[in-house]
Amino acid sequence: MAFASLKALGANTVAVPVCWDAFEPEEGKFDLAYVRRMIDRIRENDLHAVLLWFGTWKNGQMEYTPAWVKTDRKRFRWALCADGGQTTVLSPFCRENKEQDKRAFCKLVEFVKEYDESTGTVIAIQVENEPGMYAASIRDFSQEGTKAFESDVPVEMIEAARKDTGAVRSAWEKNGEKQSGSWEGVFGGFGAEPYQKRFRHGLPHAAIWMPSPRIFMR
Repeated sequence: MAFASLKALGANTVAVPVCWDAFEPEEGKFDLAYVRRMIDRIRENDLHAVLLWFGTWKNGQMEYTPAWVKTDRKRFRWALCADGGQTTVLSPFCRENKEQDKRAFCKLVEFVKEYDESTGTVIAIQVENEPGMYAASIRDFSQEGTKAFESDVPVEMIEAARKDTGAVRSAWEKNGEKQSGSWEGVFGGFGAEPYQKRFRHGLPHAAIWMPSPRIFMR
């Protein structure tokens, strides 16, 4: 009904979430029918789709991660606050979580390629939706997180700060435009912000298939 209403309003493309917890309710068992039904309904209404992967993060939280991920805190570590308390967000430094998210995402892409490549209903897939850490902590204070925070800022990040026109460059300039050092050493008290972004965006999804780019205008 919602897709038909959008069509009646003159829309030609819809953004639709694919939730990790619904797609892989049990580890290794993927509900392909869930995605197939979604594509079919969109196709029946002569619409195109942009799929949004609600995986490790959604609005800075892990609401859509499967229960088998959320309940196994030893295997899938959560980011820590400065006092050692747990946040409600998965740590971007937990490789097991990264690998499981990647595996599920790649399974989604493989299925969309197989089921929709000849039709082209799906025109894009978002890799992660609004990654972040919406929690009572400026960064992940886990052992791995602290080690990364105290490590040298990559050269490419220094160059990015130089080209930036906002808060990152401002913090870098205010702290003496240093060419090397830890995240706090280079960016001062603002260091946790670019550090968090750097390691969140390191979620290692494999190269993904995409249909030929199209723009639909009506």
